[in-house]
Amino acid sequence: MKNVDKQILKFVRQGRDRIHISKILDIIVKSLFLSLCLSFTLAILSRFIPIYNPYGKAAILTAIIALGGFIISLFMTPKDETAALLIDSKGLSERTITALEFIGDDSEISYIQKNDALNYLKKFNIKDEIKIKLPRRTLQLCAIMMVLVIISGFIPNPTRERAEELYNIKKQIKEQEKEAEELIKKVEDNKRLGLEQKKEAIKQLKDLKKELRQSKDINEAEKAIKRTENKINMLKEKYSDKDMDNIIDVFNKHEITKNLSQTLKEGNKDKLKKDLEETIKELKDLSEEDIKDLAKDL
Repeated sequence: MKNVDKQILKFVRQGRDRIHISKILDIIVKSLFLSLCLSFTLAILSRFIPIYNPYGKAAILTAIIALGGFIISLFMTPKDETAALLIDSKGLSERTITALEFIGDDSEISYIQKNDALNYLKKFNIKDEIKIKLPRRTLQLCAIMMVLVIISGFIPNPTRERAEELYNIKKQIKEQEKEAEELIKKVEDNKRLGLEQKKEAIKQLKDLKKELRQSKDINEAEKAIKRTENKINMLKEKYSDKDMDNIIDVFNKHEITKNLSQTLKEGNKDKLKKDLEETIKELKDLSEEDIKDLAKDL
């Protein structure tokens, strides 16, 4: 590409970048206005419908929409032709757009035309002629909406307590669902339980999760949480062997009994006898201090 072509493209792309920056600012401010409108709507709705922490949700919503608008605007780069036409509208009488069309053309007539356009472009003050504009009207609307959102915070909220109750109920339900999931995994991994026992326990736990999700109001949810809590505790007692788990943990702490710990965890009865015999042999070689430590833990 010849030097004259490079210079013309440089001028055109400077104009294009300034148009793009104005476009980015315009989209960000419009996104901000939209998010403030939605935030105000959310704040008013929270006075009639229980919505937990509406202003926190509004802040997150504003950030997401504004960031989304910014990201979208980055991909909305104007074409070189758009910038050339805008430059020509400032008194260059289609010289720039014509020169742009002749980029890469080495004919004599194109050379003359491009040099003529370049002479005009060198005198063209791009910063004054293509200004980076802020959407002032939209910014004013944003300021009004922001004031309205702030004022809405002083309006009494009769649904606030109910919204907090619902939030706490949902939080407890999630915690119990998580506990049920952990217990399901523990039952599945427990090789000391038979297949039928596992099926029974997993079915009961899944039924409990379903019961929690189907609660339609606060009273029903509270009752379901209490029932689920009691049932989970019962299932823990039924399908957990705390004494065995404690023994496994202790054996796992000591190098000499680690293999025995793994065998007990796996529930491998055939391997258990062999590991016990080997552990007994190795115990004879332990120092008195190590034996005391192991005995203390046991």
